[in-house]
Amino acid sequence: MSEQTSNALSRPDAAGYIGVSPHTLATWATRGGGPPFCRVGRRCVYLRGDLDAFLAAHRVTSTAAATEAPPTAAEQRVNVTPIRKGRASRRAR
Repeated sequence: MSEQTSNALSRPDAAGYIGVSPHTLATWATRGGGPPFCRVGRRCVYLRGDLDAFLAAHRVTSTAAATEAPPTAAEQRVNVTPIRKGRASRRAR
């Protein structure tokens, strides 16, 4: 077995490695914001080095620092309804 293959973890193993559920990793893979992964046929595998880098990038020293983190890709996709100009906005005055 090559070194690259021994560093590849299945989704359940990768989830256990970083302390989240396999469902969370699957959601991140769909929506973005999670660690990088490789497709091998129909399977997703995660490289141990990518998981370590993901954890290092999300390291914080306090809960206040955690709220100052940049928004994830999913958070950036929030739909904002534009304000309509017209009668409704005149009544609000």
